[in-house]
Amino acid sequence: MDIRPFCDDHIIPAAELLAARHRRHRQLCPLLPARFEDPAEARKALLTEWRKPWTSGATAFEAGRMLGYLFADAQFDELMGRSAWMRIAGHALADDVDADLYHELYAAAAGEWLSLGCFNHYIQVMTVDRPVLDTWCALSFGQQQAHALRPILESDSSPISPLPGVTIRQAVPEDRQAFIEMARITAEYQTQSPVWATLPPEIAAERPQMYAGVLDDEDATLWLAFIGTQVVGFQVYYPAEYNPDDMFIPEHTAELPAAATRSEHRGLGITRAISEFGFDYLRQEGFTYCLIDWRTTNPLASRVWPRLGFEPVMYRLHRRIDERILWARNHRLT
Repeated sequence: MDIRPFCDDHIIPAAELLAARHRRHRQLCPLLPARFEDPAEARKALLTEWRKPWTSGATAFEAGRMLGYLFADAQFDELMGRSAWMRIAGHALADDVDADLYHELYAAAAGEWLSLGCFNHYIQVMTVDRPVLDTWCALSFGQQQAHALRPILESDSSPISPLPGVTIRQAVPEDRQAFIEMARITAEYQTQSPVWATLPPEIAAERPQMYAGVLDDEDATLWLAFIGTQVVGFQVYYPAEYNPDDMFIPEHTAELPAAATRSEHRGLGITRAISEFGFDYLRQEGFTYCLIDWRTTNPLASRVWPRLGFEPVMYRLHRRIDERILWARNHRLT
């Protein structure tokens, strides 16, 4: 077996592997979009990732046949730091190749990412690919984020059961200040145990303005739950953005990127009640799926969204490399 750096010459055989992998995944998860079974569409997804700056990886050949490939793009930003991202189109193995090949590919590729100062490594893996998930677990990666889909059904038009004392409606401009107060609540919860999602103060300070902007966004549909005049819960929906590499997002999908209920009002069914309004609205607007993602360390989200019909289709896994490895590799005992 020959391990080589990934390059432009490998695009066509890699796209064939990616399309074959997607066909295999769709047999287990029909929610996934069908178009990526076509090698031409798989090639577009692959090229979208490969053409990003600071991208590098490895591929394995045997007797002239590609067995698998793996590459990541390096990111340098304020929130995620210096990190390497192996996205869903950035890796695939031939159907008859053991998932352990990822050990070899990762070993060959990851040194370049460390040389760029990328100590946070991420990979996206479809939930139906259990052998691949187990392999990355053996490489010290753990679940961090779940991406899930829910079909929008005719039954979502069923009469909505009212909650005593709770009013649910779409937001109007006069709700701006009441909704802005929810920005602090969602930020504080995400930084608590056991989620511990890092939110630097300078980014947290921008959240109220970001929340205010939702009411000015023509693409956003904001649902609010009130007890009296206080907002106690919300959900915001957008049409999903489609990129050539979004191999897990079907057509006619809406996204639910933000939702929360005040802690003192949890357990009353407010999230479910808002969702009933939201899903019925999506049905009327012609959407066939709803997309959501959450930190798998978030116990509330990990319970409520599957109960409301969301099925995880992709996980984001994370590994943090100990920076002391740079010292250890260069240290000489005397």
